[in-house]
Amino acid sequence: MYGRVSKSFGELLLVSDPKPPVPRTIVEKELIKLWDYAYSRGSRDAVERVNMVVDSFTNFIRQVVRSGFLYGPFIAVSYAMMLALTAMLLALHAPALASSAVSSASGISSAASIISGLANTNLLFTILIILGASTSIIVGKAMHSIGLGISLLPLFLAPVIALMGWL
Repeated sequence: MYGRVSKSFGELLLVSDPKPPVPRTIVEKELIKLWDYAYSRGSRDAVERVNMVVDSFTNFIRQVVRSGFLYGPFIAVSYAMMLALTAMLLALHAPALASSAVSSASGISSAASIISGLANTNLLFTILIILGASTSIIVGKAMHSIGLGISLLPLFLAPVIALMGWL
């Protein structure tokens, strides 16, 4: 997009019969109005100012897109750490979870309250599913759109499903 737009606006200064930008994107479609304004004014000073505005605008768009793709995936780091922490807790407390389940089934209440609290893994997995879905949508929105976030859902929920199968 940047090359097509800058070429079209540059032709206003250099070519006697300039051609407007082809509206392939929404941004280019809106910039045609600015091109028409610069073309109708005709003065070199006005065209140079319009070119400066268009150049700044397209550079801003390029920077926002680049930073979204660079920093968007880093939003998921906290979710990955939560998955790793959950896996470690489940691995460390697997024998305690089993003994807690046996003791609660047999009526013995000597298990520690923390261990018996960990026995309710359904709540933990529900929280992870909600966190995974929301993180997926936020990462997708930061990178491009909510639609991308929805399409990333299987990627974010696969580790939770794997952890659920582990128990």
